[in-house]
Amino acid sequence: FPEYREVEEALKQVDAVESAAPFVLHEMLVTRVGSRARPGGLIKGVDIETIARTPQLAGIFRKGSAKDLLHPATGAIDPATGMVAAGGTGEIPLAIGYVMAEHLKVAVGDSVTLVSPLRGVAAMGMEEAASIPASVRGRVVGILDTGFYDYDNRLVLADYRAIQPRSEEHTSELQ
Repeated sequence: FPEYREVEEALKQVDAVESAAPFVLHEMLVTRVGSRARPGGLIKGVDIETIARTPQLAGIFRKGSAKDLLHPATGAIDPATGMVAAGGTGEIPLAIGYVMAEHLKVAVGDSVTLVSPLRGVAAMGMEEAASIPASVRGRVVGILDTGFYDYDNRLVLADYRAIQPRSEEHTSELQ
């Protein structure tokens, strides 16, 4: 969906719209070494700058802040996952719901693995390798409390640039 910026700008022109921002959703399992829990998670890639400047959204952080989720997009595509490779530790900064954190027994600073049975658009069967599971490492930088148990049990936030499956031709948008 390369024209998301144009759609976002058009939405912002509608009187009833207070804010608009791109996002990406992925269903994944969240795992941690030493934990038997394997909760299914809804990984939501969001525009971190929008969350940071929206008080209602910034207020859902029990620990950490939206700014901790900023992803230093390097523009390099990880061939194993089809996702943008993370800078530094190679782990994507993540914020997870407090209920999920309790189930996994993780705190800020701990590493988790996100496992997806599908790879982006290829998951729709457009390519033979689509059924090969992909995984990516993440570091918990925030704990969320949305006030809704189901969200806090499943929600994982990340910078959309870190989890959006990209092709080499669209990588330049991230730089």
